[in-house]
Amino acid sequence: MTIRPALQDLDYLLFDRALHPELFAPLASRSWTHRGYSITLHLCAAGHVLTANEERRVLFTEVIGDRQDSLPVRGRLTVYPVRGQKHRTQSLIGGIALHTAHQLESLEPEQFAHVHQELWTDAARSPLAFGLRSETDGEDDSVPFGAEVPLGYADPMPTGDSFGLHLYQTFPAESAVLKTQALIEFP
Repeated sequence: MTIRPALQDLDYLLFDRALHPELFAPLASRSWTHRGYSITLHLCAAGHVLTANEERRVLFTEVIGDRQDSLPVRGRLTVYPVRGQKHRTQSLIGGIALHTAHQLESLEPEQFAHVHQELWTDAARSPLAFGLRSETDGEDDSVPFGAEVPLGYADPMPTGDSFGLHLYQTFPAESAVLKTQALIEFP
């Protein structure tokens, strides 16, 4: 049994505030500074937590997470299940625009194995990546390259007035890939 939740249990949530770090168990984290803003990404077993701050002011927190997690209602701007393909633009405090898109692809097992191997190759070049271990995999924490374990990684794309992230997460038990994009446009 892996620690990745079932696809049917994933939700997209957007908050206008910070969330307590103990609500999540990050497997990999990274922060960037762009145009005076701080952007932090945590990759988690269920998905990710993306937060943008301007000095001490939280601009937003975006979560793709397990519906079973008890996330607060206060400050929640939107919530919807992660299914198929979805695009959304949200105007936020301080003139920030957040453009998000996700695409959930269910593949045939043979096709998934090929795509999963390609994503492992790409993840090796990513500044932020992880491979999830099954609870029954044993003591060795190493994950062999290309293994059929859940994979997650992110590619940042800072540009002039914006900061983009491409995130990829695999769900081997369901032969599926979740691709997420976030583009933060600054004033």
